[in-house]
Amino acid sequence: MKALDKMDNLDKAGLLCKLFPAELENLQNAIKKQCDYFLQNETAFREGWY
Repeated sequence: MKALDKMDNLDKAGLLCKLFPAELENLQNAIKKQCDYFLQNETAFREGWY
């Protein structure tokens, strides 16, 4: 296994899924909720982007 500081985001996500398989659905729901929030407020985010 790679050291944590040598892992990319995909490696870290795979590790989280292996360590906490019971929480996988909660993680997916949290990610979906955040994506939906950004999509619903896309215009506001784009207007505030510098």
